[in-house]
Amino acid sequence: MERKTQQFYIESSLLKLAYKNNLYSILVNFTALLSVYYQIASLNIPYIDSWFYCTVFFMLGRLYVDILYRKQNVSDDHLTDPQSLSVWTKYYVLGVALGGISWAIIAVIALPNLGTEGRFLVTVIASALAGGATGVLAPSKIIGKVFIVLTLLPTSITLIFITPSLPLLGFLGAFFCIVMLVGHHNHHRQIVNNIELTFKNDDLVENLKEQNNQILDLNHRLENRVRERTADLEKMALTDRLTQLNNREGFLDRCGQLAEKSRSLKFYFFDLDRFKQINDSKGHEVGDLVLQHISSLLIDILPKHTVVGRWGGDEFVICSIDDLESLGVLASLYKSFSESIYIRNKRIEIRMTIGVTHYPEDVSNIEEAIHFADLAATHLKRKGERGGILRFNHELARTSELASGVINVLHEKKYGRYFHLEYQAIVNEYGAISAVEALVRLDHPLLGKVPPDEFISVVENTGHIMDFGKWVLETALTYIKELRRLNPALSISVNVSPIQLKEENFHHSVQSLLSKHDLPASVLSLEITESFLEDINLENIIYQIEALQRIGVNIHIDDFGTGYSSLTRLRTLPASTLKIDRSFVIDMGLQGDGLIRSIMSIAEQFNLDIIVEGVETEQQFDHLKALGCRKFQGFYFSRPIKDKEVEKMCLSSLPIKIHI
Repeated sequence: MERKTQQFYIESSLLKLAYKNNLYSILVNFTALLSVYYQIASLNIPYIDSWFYCTVFFMLGRLYVDILYRKQNVSDDHLTDPQSLSVWTKYYVLGVALGGISWAIIAVIALPNLGTEGRFLVTVIASALAGGATGVLAPSKIIGKVFIVLTLLPTSITLIFITPSLPLLGFLGAFFCIVMLVGHHNHHRQIVNNIELTFKNDDLVENLKEQNNQILDLNHRLENRVRERTADLEKMALTDRLTQLNNREGFLDRCGQLAEKSRSLKFYFFDLDRFKQINDSKGHEVGDLVLQHISSLLIDILPKHTVVGRWGGDEFVICSIDDLESLGVLASLYKSFSESIYIRNKRIEIRMTIGVTHYPEDVSNIEEAIHFADLAATHLKRKGERGGILRFNHELARTSELASGVINVLHEKKYGRYFHLEYQAIVNEYGAISAVEALVRLDHPLLGKVPPDEFISVVENTGHIMDFGKWVLETALTYIKELRRLNPALSISVNVSPIQLKEENFHHSVQSLLSKHDLPASVLSLEITESFLEDINLENIIYQIEALQRIGVNIHIDDFGTGYSSLTRLRTLPASTLKIDRSFVIDMGLQGDGLIRSIMSIAEQFNLDIIVEGVETEQQFDHLKALGCRKFQGFYFSRPIKDKEVEKMCLSSLPIKIHI
């Protein structure tokens, strides 16, 4: 009888001790659950949300059972009813088992989808929970061991077999599991011995309290360890690994904190110029060292309270409560950037283009401030003003809205819905049409009539130029085929982008379209501005032009003489016709006459035709003919007009002088 009483006393004392630690166990598990879920919730892991909510649900169930137990047994030293002992034991075992199963599940479904940091986090938490279980779950001989095995062993096995595997960590986890099982067994044996001694001698109760305090202390240290590790991981998640600056998330977080302390913030978007060329020519390792060098410069020169971050591959952002330009800080940065640096005995030139916004003067929120500072820097680079600095303004906002609208139109891929072609006549010295130039126009119900110089750059910069250019070319060829039924001598000119000419098979595409419409190649002239001579891929472009010439397509250099080439380049320029820019016509009688004569003289030596653009008056027409010009284009003859009006011109047998 005494033996049964002692056994019941031991079991009830163990259960009471287990429930005494139960609330702390629940809280530790819940803290660990939140830490893991916070790190992996954004990943696309199947069933992760279901796992989280199910785990929270049964944890709440455990908490509810714990509250009921405390409510019913708070005044009792020990349970006196064997049936109650059995019921409360089953509830406890079920709750701990479900907790262990939950951690086993997350090891299987999450670890294969995590990066190295995430795997370390889950492993650390699993190890900490297993270590804590040796003490917190020590009152339960079987379920404590089950919890340790479920928490740590699946994680260790998964680490060994996932790709890429972490076998060393997996085997250490398995070894740690064995150690924890031994530790749990020893803790349990020690607790039982203490209870047996207490049953025999009440003087030993204080020893049991001390043991319990040690368990609580162990639990407290476990919580602190989990909290510290979580804080370290959060810091790592907000820091750029290469430069040790804030990454995007870290920068936005710091800016938000700064905005709470200051009414006005200044944002500076630093865009490194031609960084891709550094990577391509010097190697990515050198490129990384350049980025680290820039990071060091920013940290050394900027005021201490300034927030600095790496926004992208070669982009840096700065947030400051001070106007860095007026303080001369930007000037110091420019000076430092302008000095050549040597990395691994390789000379590197660094240049930065900077966009600026002021918050809240220019924009309504921090994300918008960064975006528009980026927009200002991009605008400078598109204008060819690399290395400059520009503050965001509302004209840039209008340009951005327009670009967004054009991008939406381009994404529809229904170019004929909003775009159309108009045609401007090219005439001979008698005013008779010899060719037409196809000019693309955009007329949108919301955007209105958008000039080509505003939407063409968007088409080029968003990667739509190949499809869009093909649509323009096919539309033009379809129409010239109809026109040639009225006038078989007509040809057509179509503007092309240098980007199209960089495409390896562009000349094949043109030849295919000509064959499709059963047109001779001589009918088509492709116009490209002389600015293509500045392109770094000039050799590829010239190769395509020469290939087009070999199949019979004519090449016109548009706006000739406006900036990039000299007359001496005509000797090697792959073209059949030069189109003299209208600016020379405006200056006729001054320097223009001499320049036009010079161009005509040298062009004649190299067997190049001349077309004069921008003829707007009869006096200009007569004067240019007197200079020896034979082909003309301009408003004096015809503005860009729609197809039906072109057909009327072709039917007319008289020289045209149409003023629309």
